Amino acid sequence: MDDEKNAGVFYGLASVSRQADVFSRGSLVLTYELLRGSAPQLALEVRNIVHGKALQSHSSQASQAQDELVQKRNRNSDHFRVQLSAVQVRAIVEGLAGHREKAGAGSGNAVMAQTLIEDWVVLAQKMVEELSE
Repeated sequence: MDDEKNAGVFYGLASVSRQADVFSRGSLVLTYELLRGSAPQLALEVRNIVHGKALQSHSSQASQAQDELVQKRNRNSDHFRVQLSAVQVRAIVEGLAGHREKAGAGSGNAVMAQTLIEDWVVLAQKMVEELSE
């Protein structure tokens, strides 16, 4: 599959989970919420991703004639390709780790922060792999 040709398309949730640079709207919004107090500029960068164009799923491409109201209801299932620098991704992981520590082990916010950290670390690993190629 040609990455540039399919840059705006993803092929269902199974494929999305294998694309380290694709994040759901919910993950990005939650990252923004957790970072905005400690790193407002970085949080704004994350929020701007959500205000960009969402990737179009293969199934929604096939049914583009859907009613606009139905598409608005499915907004929470939107996914976005993250194109940040390695320095920014590192700062996001550090910011989320700081939030996790402040929230205290076992709290809901700490668990959410840890889950987000894992997602961002996968992206960081992909970036490192691409540098070594």
